[in-house]
Amino acid sequence: MALKNDNGVIRYVDIMQAAALDAIRIVEDMDRNSFAESKVTFAAVAFYHFLAGQAASDLLEKYPEFATDHPQLPWNAMRDGRDRIAQNYFDIHAVDIWDATQNTMRKLVIDLDELRSWRAQGE
Repeated sequence: MALKNDNGVIRYVDIMQAAALDAIRIVEDMDRNSFAESKVTFAAVAFYHFLAGQAASDLLEKYPEFATDHPQLPWNAMRDGRDRIAQNYFDIHAVDIWDATQNTMRKLVIDLDELRSWRAQGE
């Protein structure tokens, strides 16, 4: 399924990428300790993780063949992260969201950029 030809797929990819970038931008001038001390920042970043996971879940549901064609993206991990945030928000540790932002979200942005570049060249 071509990324450039399917507005539904593009919409979900755009949401995932925007959410990841927003989470990264929020914490770019923070360290782990200051992040852990800020409930407002934690909530905002957790929300962006939730949005990325919701977009991944919706894409998996509506376009399962796209996810199958792109196993390099952490589809299930994003969906599972969304579920953990929605169901266990008060039990999530700030350092887990911090680490996921620093590692998973940064890698997601790179992977989505590569996906866009590859698709733009016409497979």
